[in-house]
Amino acid sequence: MAGSGPPLDGPDRLRDVARVTMQIAAGDRDARADIVGDGADLDAIATAVNTLADQVTSGHPGPDRLAAVLRVTMQLATGDLTARAQVLGDGDDLDAIAATVNMLADELTHSREALEKRLDGLESLNAAKSEFVSIVSHEFRTPLTGIQGFSELMSEEGLTPEEMREFAKDINRDARRLSRLIGDMLDLDRMETGRVTMHLEPVDLNAVLEEVVEGTAGNAVSRPVTVDFDPDLPAVAGDRDKLVQVMTNLVANAVKYSPDGGAIEISSRAEGPLAHVQISDHGLGIPTEALDTIFQRFTRVDSAETRGIKGTGLGLPIARHIVELHGGRVWAESVLGEGSTFHVTLQLSADR
Repeated sequence: MAGSGPPLDGPDRLRDVARVTMQIAAGDRDARADIVGDGADLDAIATAVNTLADQVTSGHPGPDRLAAVLRVTMQLATGDLTARAQVLGDGDDLDAIAATVNMLADELTHSREALEKRLDGLESLNAAKSEFVSIVSHEFRTPLTGIQGFSELMSEEGLTPEEMREFAKDINRDARRLSRLIGDMLDLDRMETGRVTMHLEPVDLNAVLEEVVEGTAGNAVSRPVTVDFDPDLPAVAGDRDKLVQVMTNLVANAVKYSPDGGAIEISSRAEGPLAHVQISDHGLGIPTEALDTIFQRFTRVDSAETRGIKGTGLGLPIARHIVELHGGRVWAESVLGEGSTFHVTLQLSADR
């Protein structure tokens, strides 16, 4: 007979319907499944089971097929989501039960697959966070060690004014490095939480690129920078300071990941309603499988060649967020061992 007490849900309710079905198949003419009244698939199964119980009580055939559907139901209830009931197509109540059981099995399968995918994503994020903490700890420790060491030396007697000035320069350099690290982390957090303010205006993208090239020249002695700017490139609609940040990150990346030298090539051109910037190097290159993940937070390419290169892996995610806030797109193409090309497209200004 129908059970009593609070209504069951999910697998427990499925097992309860299966138990009642087993009782009916075993000849218990009083057994009936509970109907909660929520219109769910399990209510449909319970209704069909009860209808079938009435038919069996009245002498209609079907115990063997009922037992077969029961086995499938029990398999589903115990976690075997590959089980399916046979639907003969004769339109009777057992067919209705079998079809509903199969529909429920499909829903359970899709739910499990979605859950497994989400768990895989969480595991990947957790691993990336651990890697990020390790990288950031190292990046913070290096300048802090320098500041501590130089400040201890400055506290000693007998230093000349020139030595004091040199140590002060070293401390200032390490302090600025710490400031950049903290600034990058705060920038990315603000962008991801939508707390960044954009000051849009027509921006001369060639002038932005020229400024970045001039600022990079001192760090790229063995990596000559060649430019090919479209002299007729219209202005883009953007926040100039943030676009300088994007291009600085991309050019600095090209320099950093070209440890053996080689030219850095920067070009701009108009393509319909877009401005297209390309920044190419002849450095280490990026594995094909990493071309998408390098723009994700906490991610760096891990190889024997890159482990000695300083960086937190925040530059590219920041660049991606800024470009997307401008309604643009950034992506990379690369051949491992031969170099990489980063592309940025931005909307041209309506005021050009």
